[in-house]
Amino acid sequence: MQTRIHAALAATLVAGTCAAPAEASVTPFGQRVNDAIERGLEFFRGRQGGNGGINDGANGGTTGLAMLTFLEKRTSADWNAPAQGYDGMDPADQARVQRGVAFCANVWPPNANGIYSYHAGACLMAASLYRVTGGPDNIGGTSIDHYIRETADLLNQKQGREQCNNGGWNYLDPDSFGDLSTTQFAMAGLKAATAVVPNAGNRLAAAVPFIDSTKYFDGGHMYLGCGLELDRRLSSSTAMTASGVWTYRLAGQPTTNGNVQSAMRWLRDNYRYDSTIFPPIVDFERSRYYALWAAAKAYEVTADDGGGAGLYSDAIGGQRDPAVDGYPEETRRWYYDFAHWLVTTQGGNGAWCTDGNCWNPQAATAYAILVLQRSLGGVCILDDDDDGLCSTEDNCPSVPNPDQADRDNDGVGDACDNCVDAPNRDQLDDDADGIGDACDDIVCAPDGLPDLCDGRDNDCDGQVDNGSDGAEPVAPGPCATGQAGICARGARACLNGAVVCLADAAPQAEVCNREDDDCNGIIDDGLVNACGGCGPTPAEVCDGVDNDCDGQVDDGDLCAAGQVCFEGGCRMPCDEVTRECSLEGEVCNPAYDLCLPRCVGVACDFGDRCDPDTNACFDPCAGVVCQAGQVCAGGDCVLDTCAQTGCPDGQVCDGEACVPNACEDQDCGVDEFCRQGVCVGSCAQVACPLYESCVDGECVPDDCGGI
Repeated sequence: MQTRIHAALAATLVAGTCAAPAEASVTPFGQRVNDAIERGLEFFRGRQGGNGGINDGANGGTTGLAMLTFLEKRTSADWNAPAQGYDGMDPADQARVQRGVAFCANVWPPNANGIYSYHAGACLMAASLYRVTGGPDNIGGTSIDHYIRETADLLNQKQGREQCNNGGWNYLDPDSFGDLSTTQFAMAGLKAATAVVPNAGNRLAAAVPFIDSTKYFDGGHMYLGCGLELDRRLSSSTAMTASGVWTYRLAGQPTTNGNVQSAMRWLRDNYRYDSTIFPPIVDFERSRYYALWAAAKAYEVTADDGGGAGLYSDAIGGQRDPAVDGYPEETRRWYYDFAHWLVTTQGGNGAWCTDGNCWNPQAATAYAILVLQRSLGGVCILDDDDDGLCSTEDNCPSVPNPDQADRDNDGVGDACDNCVDAPNRDQLDDDADGIGDACDDIVCAPDGLPDLCDGRDNDCDGQVDNGSDGAEPVAPGPCATGQAGICARGARACLNGAVVCLADAAPQAEVCNREDDDCNGIIDDGLVNACGGCGPTPAEVCDGVDNDCDGQVDDGDLCAAGQVCFEGGCRMPCDEVTRECSLEGEVCNPAYDLCLPRCVGVACDFGDRCDPDTNACFDPCAGVVCQAGQVCAGGDCVLDTCAQTGCPDGQVCDGEACVPNACEDQDCGVDEFCRQGVCVGSCAQVACPLYESCVDGECVPDDCGGI
């Protein structure tokens, strides 16, 4: 019975979005997703130019999508948290989004000579959601409402009406062949714009003939319509089939429609989350992030809504097992597959496409963030109770409640809350009496189910949270506590009716042992000496080494009276009268007025050697003849590579040739080191949580981190 209740609740509460975990409002994986989104947003914060556009090498074409990522960020890591919108942002991000929306209006404005449908659609989504969520109309003299209205009008004018573009869009010319990729951008933009301009989407239904014309014989969809996928383009692909589902739904077709169903079957039969199926044509293999974004939108709007028999997205995907990944509280479904792959492939700088296998890293990053956010681009497809609120944001999508009253503030509207005065987001009702367990005096209903970790006696054996046959009610195994150091690893346990990760060790007083004993993320915090080791800082001695790690070699008064530290040894001055030296093997070097062993202090050119008999430089390769492919170095014939011959001062060997040492004059700060001329953070004292590893001083997701 518990399973049936959870399934019905998931369909009721969040049609088209992720089901809420019952154990807690914020799960470890949900927090990991939220952190990945924030790192991605930070990447975009650093990529915005002075004109408001995103510096992407494509005239700021990513700007609309990037602004959507800020607007669609959830207010917390809770799966059910609403999108923050403009009003929910901090002032700095509000200013960023204003500049980005103004960039759309000023750099990609509607123009009678043409409109670039891709960017127009993305910018329309961002601008419409910006206005709906509280963004001001006037930005520096530019009216965003006017921009939305004019762009929507021109996009509608540019909808194709020819035989092979009957209802579709292409990049610029409505008289040319339509393509499904551009069509989905135009349709999504127009659908989002209806929130500001109600008639903007009046012609969306007219796109159906074009979408039909892109269908391939196997049920999938192609890029062009009318069978015009010339040469190698003739095949279904992940991106275009998902776009077909999405555009059908934008055009008002139900999920049970035959053409939608055939595309859904193709997506199910060809499902994959870490790669895509693409037509055998140049560059299409680089569409994986775009395809993931299109698929996520298609699945979001085809969840089982009780509309009749058919294939729904709830039955697609679920190839990864969250419990095996260490996240037993998550649901095995397509979203977890997508999100897990994305959070484990994000780059250290917050961006995606770290291997370069995409059209544009900025666009790939926007697509990845929007997938994680379950974004529909400001579009509302479902309003199941016709109360004017999109089901994905309605706190009671099955019962009309435009006031969104929620007395106990648990995210479930009073109109459908089975405990209006006791927070119970999960709405559990074990005895099916219509009163939620959170406010029901009698919650035990013996139905053969094992005890769950929920603070109740589910199996009616008189004990709470005791599992089957007295075992623990949660699967045993290691888990990530979210802390660092010795507290990083823990074990799953049931505590006070909730699944928690209990650390294997508690924080302790920090000692110098190369461990993070107090679990604050810093190894040997405040205990290491200037050289990074334990104990007192070593004393400086005259040996040619910086023993006390102060950045200077052999500094200070290190020798006996009358001696001078030079080249790693204590030296006597030359005799003032005879200019001779008393120690055997030493000669007076007039350049330094010191008695030095032969060849000490003698500087020879690169490749030359000092002769200890003559105290003079000589070329050991003089007269040496080597075979082809070899050169003489130090008197011996070696392969002609810098790895064998070495490099002069100020240069380094890159494996093949000597190149200037970019770090030669770089002065990096504390806890930094130089790599290829750039100062980057050191990981020397960084301790990371489990499943994270340190990269350039920062902890980033790593499935093997700490293992």
